Amino acid sequence: MRFLQPTSLAAVAAVAILAGCSGGGTGSTPLVGSMASHSSQTMSKSKGGNFQPQVIVKTATPAVSCPSSYYACYSVDADNPFVAEWCISDSGDCSSGLVPYASWSVVTTTIKTGKVLKKSKTFSASWSPDPGNPSDLTVTDTAKKIGKKAPLKYASSLSGCYTSGCFTDFVTYGFQV
Repeated sequence: MRFLQPTSLAAVAAVAILAGCSGGGTGSTPLVGSMASHSSQTMSKSKGGNFQPQVIVKTATPAVSCPSSYYACYSVDADNPFVAEWCISDSGDCSSGLVPYASWSVVTTTIKTGKVLKKSKTFSASWSPDPGNPSDLTVTDTAKKIGKKAPLKYASSLSGCYTSGCFTDFVTYGFQV
């Protein structure tokens, strides 16, 4: 029987850990890249030291399909907004380890043209409170109920900053309206 050298064991463990980080995850804490339930999320530590964005999705209607270029896709209409609580924390959740100050931004583009959506009479994506940590991202559309096969219309990219740095475009959601 052949035994692995200690350095080989470390390499095997690193590969196993990295494989777990490249997709998949559990239903309660999926990893970046997984299109499973996004009820709780931990982002990469490499962008901001030990502090990282965390999310708890509060209200959401998943879209029927979602290209892999998006973190997740949701349907929004007059009766079904999308609401997610985001924070910057070093504890893995939004109840402790929070940075004292965080400001947030969202840039929405029209998928068909790729142009930034400056004003819309029906679609809205906003943070409350901003600044705040945690803060809720609320996405609404005043359109009537949409069909399940409606195409994605908007892409919203999120950014957040705190006293030691920023997480720029750390996640992009797709929305059908």
